Amino acid sequence: MRVNEAIEKIKDTFEGRIYGKELVLKECPYCNRTDGRFYININTGQANCKHASCGAKTNLTGLFKHLGLEGTIEYDDAPQKPQKAQESVSISLANVRKLEQTDAAIVDYMMSRGISYETLSKSDVRYGIKHGAITFVTNHKFKVVSCVYRTVDKRIFMERGSEQRLWGVDTFKFDDNNPKTLYIAEGHPDCLTLREMGIWNSVTVPNGAASHDWIDRDWEWLQQFDKIVLCYDNDQAGQNAITDVKGRLDFANLYELEYGEHNDINAMYMADCESLYRTVRKPKEIVMDGFISLQNVSTEQGVTDELVSTGLAGFDQIFGGIGLHQSTIIMAESGAGKTTVMSNMVKGLMSVGQKVAVWSGELSNKMLKTWLYATIGGEKAVETRPHPFRKNDYITSIKPEYEHKIDKAVDGKLWVYDGNKSNGFNMLKHFEYLHKRFGVKYFFVDNLSILDMVVKGVGKYEGEDEFAKQFASFTRNNAVHIFLVAHPTKTAINSDPNFTDKNGKVRPIERYTQQQVRGSATLVNLIHNVLVLCRAKEHEKAFMKQRVEQQLTKANMQSKIPAMAKQMDEEFSLMAYLVKNRSGGFMYEDALFGYDKTTRRIYGLQTKAEDLSLELLDERPVQDEQPEYEEFDYSEF
Repeated sequence: MRVNEAIEKIKDTFEGRIYGKELVLKECPYCNRTDGRFYININTGQANCKHASCGAKTNLTGLFKHLGLEGTIEYDDAPQKPQKAQESVSISLANVRKLEQTDAAIVDYMMSRGISYETLSKSDVRYGIKHGAITFVTNHKFKVVSCVYRTVDKRIFMERGSEQRLWGVDTFKFDDNNPKTLYIAEGHPDCLTLREMGIWNSVTVPNGAASHDWIDRDWEWLQQFDKIVLCYDNDQAGQNAITDVKGRLDFANLYELEYGEHNDINAMYMADCESLYRTVRKPKEIVMDGFISLQNVSTEQGVTDELVSTGLAGFDQIFGGIGLHQSTIIMAESGAGKTTVMSNMVKGLMSVGQKVAVWSGELSNKMLKTWLYATIGGEKAVETRPHPFRKNDYITSIKPEYEHKIDKAVDGKLWVYDGNKSNGFNMLKHFEYLHKRFGVKYFFVDNLSILDMVVKGVGKYEGEDEFAKQFASFTRNNAVHIFLVAHPTKTAINSDPNFTDKNGKVRPIERYTQQQVRGSATLVNLIHNVLVLCRAKEHEKAFMKQRVEQQLTKANMQSKIPAMAKQMDEEFSLMAYLVKNRSGGFMYEDALFGYDKTTRRIYGLQTKAEDLSLELLDERPVQDEQPEYEEFDYSEF
């Protein structure tokens, strides 16, 4: 039978799809892995598994024999491109091993560039023992053909005899939505950054912008793509490379990325991830004849994103306002105030006319309603009664007449996703429905550790990665802001009782970092902001009071120190700061808060009157209520 007939017979035996010139089987007939890594060239019949641990290589004749299928394959006598004679050099991997998470120097360095260990591992990035370097190995026809070392100080070594081939083909994954699209980066970090963003149909040139030998060596592999995005650096060398390459890859539609003021993919990812996602989704077409249409050129200087107040001046200061197409992790230890801050932000956002949705896996729906309504209604809406089992404590409930008022006021403005339904993927679908149908823009998830992110057929971490990517896609594609409540991996900070130095000065407090968020590293990498909340301990109170005193002294305002010190001693209970902020770069700027236990309201120590004056309920006596259609008009607040 002819090759095309044999291909059809294989398709009838195994589940598979044709991409370009490749039949990709879901299951490898040799290692039986089911992640779509077994490729058959539909023209030549050559077949291989892309898993390094399997690496099976055969043709249709061998595959038929392996599967016990009958038939003799008749191959076409396709002309072969002459190859340059070259010395065959064996490349040893004796000094190369698997990259471990304990290789801290490399893993931490890559994390500092926004690339997680999971992405490194899935991309088969290795560890070079000799150089203590990140190592990139390239295979071709089941033989190691290239080994490149890159140290954290950016020195690059290449094993003698290494071929100039694209790196990443071994772990390349076709995009189901765009199966004939290829992204080619200028360097390994940029390729890994694309993969961190979920773009696994990406590879990198082997040796910078100037060398183009990879086009010759990987010509047949490149032929299967109809769209190629050239992701060269935003410098003269990158532009020269595009000029040189585009004439050789004219079999495909070519595109390039626009980086603005940034030099390359990784730099833009770290500084302005949102804009990078936009340019990656909609790259600029490279017009082969050199002409452009001025209709596609914008002279606009820039568009200011919509920014909204949280209703609390302290949070507005450290965030610079709440933007859309973004997400925030709120990280704190248990009991440190995560739910309190969430309820105050819900109140604040609704006070400026925004629609909000909340999911809580920790509180029952009844408890969540009581918590939110106490914050919204304030002291006048709350009643307390003595706790039956705790001396000097009390139980909070909402007065029935005020519960009715708040019910009507929040109708169509506040949604609560059932806390008993914890599947994260279904929750995102419901969030998308609320956004598209009702215009809800602000979502709160309390908390991340309770979400079910299981994907059938894959492990826990793969499921979390998939959720992270769908979550990031939701925020990128929709004008929303999602707040995720999370716990830290480390809880014992600022607990040393000996926190003063020999001169009696309070030592600086220990701070959390974004790496200490418990959960998926992929999600933390894709998130825009990480807000840390700390219930003020003795050390933190002493340090912050010392700092305020120094600031007042420097400003010749010593007279205010006693009053401020007294307020901080009596009311300072919560501290907040950002450890990640992509849009504005606001890092470690403190906001200090007091807390009212009855209403669960928080307020800035220096903006107490302003924060507590923002009310949602009419101050008139209940018996003087207006008709329902005027009862709770948000436009007045």
